[in-house]
Amino acid sequence: MAGTTIEDAIHARADAERAMPGVSFAPIYAFVSNIAHIARGQERQTIIDAVTAGRAPGHSEEWNAGYDAAVTAAIRILIERSFTH
Repeated sequence: MAGTTIEDAIHARADAERAMPGVSFAPIYAFVSNIAHIARGQERQTIIDAVTAGRAPGHSEEWNAGYDAAVTAAIRILIERSFTH
């Protein structure tokens, strides 16, 4: 038997709160949603830092800035896509 996932625990708590009149699950959902957003932002920054640190030396400042911008845009697209899929 697999352990309970975080998602299962959240859904179970939401179901329990729905059965209680006058109790809203909205604050808990908002908190979890904000934590997930922060984690994705930190993940994106970690990836960007790792990729830009590994770029080949010897390029101009302009080339490095363009490379950093391209990597940032690509990572942002991937992370934003994870919000919807």
